Amino acid sequence: RVCSPAAAATRTVRLLLLDRCCCRTITGLPLLLTGLSNPIQLLWARSQKAHFVAPYLGRLHADGRDIWALVRACVAMQQDGVQLLAASIKAAGVLSELIASGAYAATVRPEFAANLATDPLTDAAMAQFDREVEKSLQHKLVQGRSPQNIAS
Repeated sequence: RVCSPAAAATRTVRLLLLDRCCCRTITGLPLLLTGLSNPIQLLWARSQKAHFVAPYLGRLHADGRDIWALVRACVAMQQDGVQLLAASIKAAGVLSELIASGAYAATVRPEFAANLATDPLTDAAMAQFDREVEKSLQHKLVQGRSPQNIAS
């Protein structure tokens, strides 16, 4: 159900529905359209002056949909003030593509973020760096100098 123009103009809480998309706003606060799954809904979000759209990309991908066409459309819409809040991100590659595409923000589960916070290759690189630093501190040109003077 789409509110009539008169109802949309009121300064009360509005509930706008289109297909299965829901958006809620209190006049003067940012509007988020969530569950968007196609370009018509994206255009509708812009017409309703939504500040954010949040397609559940994980669900769309699992359904076999081309999420990247929708992402490109959402990112292009950002120039009109409708920011992409990509939701339901479940893969590091998808998160990387979203960042590269220019998505405003993305939501991930806490355990997914925690798993990405550490990486065996990063840990190995840090350990190697620490060994190289220790080795360089043992070098005779560095011996006898305080750590504060080494950088100068």
